[in-house]
Amino acid sequence: MKNSPSPDPIGTMPLPLVTGGENLPRPFTSFIGRGREIAAISAMLKHPEVRMVTLTGPGGVGKTRLALQVADRSAAIDTVWFVALASVQSSERVPAAIARAIGLRRMSDRTVERELVAVFGRARALLILDNVEQLPDAGKLVANFLRQCPELKVLATSRSTLRISGERVFAVPAMALPNTLNLQTATELQDIETVRLFVERAQASGASFVMTTQNAPDVAEICRQMDGLPLAIELAAARIGAFSPADLRRRLADRMTLLAGGPGDEAPRHQSMRNSISWSYDLLEPDEQSVLAQLAIFAGPLTLEAAEAVVVLEPRSTHRSVMECVAALTQNNLVRRAVSPVGTSSYSMLETVRQFAKELLDARVDVGNIRDRHTDFIRGLARQAETAIYQNDGARLFDRVHVHLADVLHVLAHLEHEGRIDDLIDLSSELGSFWGMQGHVFEGRPWLEQAVNLGRTANSRRLGKAIVVLGSIVHMQGNEPLARAYVDEGLDLIPQDQGMARLIVHITCGLVALRLGKFDEAASFQMEALSLVGSMPPAQWVTCAESTILGHLGNIAVSQGEIEIAKSYFDRALDRQTDLGFARGTSNFIASHPIAGLGDVARARNNPAAALNYYREALDLAKGFADYRATVYALGGVAGTLAASGQWQTAAVLFGAAESLHQARRIHFDLETMDRQRALGLPEPWFRAAESFGSGQPLRDRLAAFGPATIAPIPDPDQASNLWSGGAILSLGEATVLALEADLTEPATDCRPGLLSAREHEVLCLLAKGNTDREIASLLFISRRTASTHVRHIYDKIDVSSRAAATAWALRHGVA
Repeated sequence: MKNSPSPDPIGTMPLPLVTGGENLPRPFTSFIGRGREIAAISAMLKHPEVRMVTLTGPGGVGKTRLALQVADRSAAIDTVWFVALASVQSSERVPAAIARAIGLRRMSDRTVERELVAVFGRARALLILDNVEQLPDAGKLVANFLRQCPELKVLATSRSTLRISGERVFAVPAMALPNTLNLQTATELQDIETVRLFVERAQASGASFVMTTQNAPDVAEICRQMDGLPLAIELAAARIGAFSPADLRRRLADRMTLLAGGPGDEAPRHQSMRNSISWSYDLLEPDEQSVLAQLAIFAGPLTLEAAEAVVVLEPRSTHRSVMECVAALTQNNLVRRAVSPVGTSSYSMLETVRQFAKELLDARVDVGNIRDRHTDFIRGLARQAETAIYQNDGARLFDRVHVHLADVLHVLAHLEHEGRIDDLIDLSSELGSFWGMQGHVFEGRPWLEQAVNLGRTANSRRLGKAIVVLGSIVHMQGNEPLARAYVDEGLDLIPQDQGMARLIVHITCGLVALRLGKFDEAASFQMEALSLVGSMPPAQWVTCAESTILGHLGNIAVSQGEIEIAKSYFDRALDRQTDLGFARGTSNFIASHPIAGLGDVARARNNPAAALNYYREALDLAKGFADYRATVYALGGVAGTLAASGQWQTAAVLFGAAESLHQARRIHFDLETMDRQRALGLPEPWFRAAESFGSGQPLRDRLAAFGPATIAPIPDPDQASNLWSGGAILSLGEATVLALEADLTEPATDCRPGLLSAREHEVLCLLAKGNTDREIASLLFISRRTASTHVRHIYDKIDVSSRAAATAWALRHGVA
């Protein structure tokens, strides 16, 4: 009948009300790590204004286990209830599922929801709702509970948020990964969460597994390739009885097959990575599923612009745009969002998700069209990046290539495989500025060499430009004879109608000739480049190119010791920038170079205060444009100025950082920076008077003829060497902070009495010499944790937040 009561959805058997967390699942395996996350979530729940926290993240990241750990440590909560919702497929069934989980039986004719409100309103309780993502309307129920039960708090786990008022979201990160580029020892690796998890689960599987020095690199790489996902690591570790770590590592290309066979008593979605991802995939709308498959064409991170250029929506899409689909995938934690240092948003998939999506992509009939759109997009990026150094938004253009670098390399390989030689030549050549200016010569050079070899075989008309760009890369690596051979060959092959290519070749020939000490020839090439620019249609990038060439002419004049001529060129270069309405050093990506040149001029004039100001200005501007080469050159300029002025301690740290940062991007330190600073004057043993000054020899001879002031040698070469080595561990950001804070005032003889304890004084001294916390602990015979605690206390007392700033403080106060 119409008014008959509906059947009791809970059941007729009386159920005792579960209290005090008695229904919390008790996993059979130990919980490892996550101390920081547990503390952060617990702190959120303790806050009186926080009523609802949702743990989000991809399948297998460990949301449920983390929620259970938080519940176990919730001392301020009287009652904890755990409700597993994975098997509930309708939002209408959620109240009944909650009631059954907490042992509630119907005591009146009130609805289940009202019965639950009555229970939840009686105590300080934490309700854990596990796996809510498939229940889009569950948020309404939770919101009603929170409105009517002032002492109730809710902790939900979901691959997407509930989208209700007051919801706080905690994105559960992957577990900490080992650094496979700088591998620790087997003992040190045991301190890393993912490695500990792998080892314990491998041993729990019945295998007599022990991590050794030999297999530690394989274990570390397995954990890294598992993206730090606990489920993936556990599934991999379960295979250790059948495969050695080395075998497992080699088989990871087929993750979907390998990562299966989890415990049979677990939910199906926890028995294999494929099931876990399928669980999320099946909850998507059809057009979202299509977009996920198409995004698998990308080998690495991608921008929204890239997605919109490559992805095509289904004809009957429920979404209005690709952006909405990407947002939905992000919401469901199948795609992750990140922001680059210059503010570009990018999206990526965990490798396990990407492999799942790649299988879907390969099965599509339009996969060829998707690949063509992907190739066209990457080629468009390269064309825009070709003149990036002359563009005001050059940092953004280069950053877009950075974000898509994995796909750039993927497309280069695709073009080679397809035999599209001219396209391969164009793409590798158009990225010349990116390869060189962004420190990717070790990736770009092999592709340029391959393009040149194939172009010679095919007698390509585009070959000349590729040869010249290859010459510029070889020049940056310091092999000037080979660079000269390349640019001479390329110059003869470039047709007259390729104006941009001829501009590049003349600029490059001038730079190579300068490095070879052929100054008149270098100036002639740059003057020809200036003439080519003058014949081009007016454009902002053309004026910026003119400014750059004037800067090159200034640099040639400095090398010859023609200081006044050099200053005139640098001033003209900056005037061309201000003619465009820009503040000097801001018109384009490499606009700071003439300012660093003025620093060289001031050094040659024995005006250290002006030199330091110029170098620091250039450093700050180059940092803002992410101009790596200019940044590390300016670091060397600051170091040289300080060294010549007696501030050898800070100079040693900065020189050590500059050398290491040059080498990290395969940039020749002596040829690019140190020879110029030596020629301008340094104390021994850095001056190295008996050695050649390279292309700076005429500058050195001209300055020596004027009898420059004698620079006293460094009084403690051993300490200087230690500080140099210490500087080598600084990051680019830390070294930049130290250089920008440097000045020419004498360091204080000591810090004020009582500020630091004797032990803290020892720790700071060792820190300033470049020692890590672990090395400090070893030298002082204390634990690493104690050393780290001392470092934190020192930071607080001297009001700094980085090792670089602490080192600068120590040097200025005579501690180091």
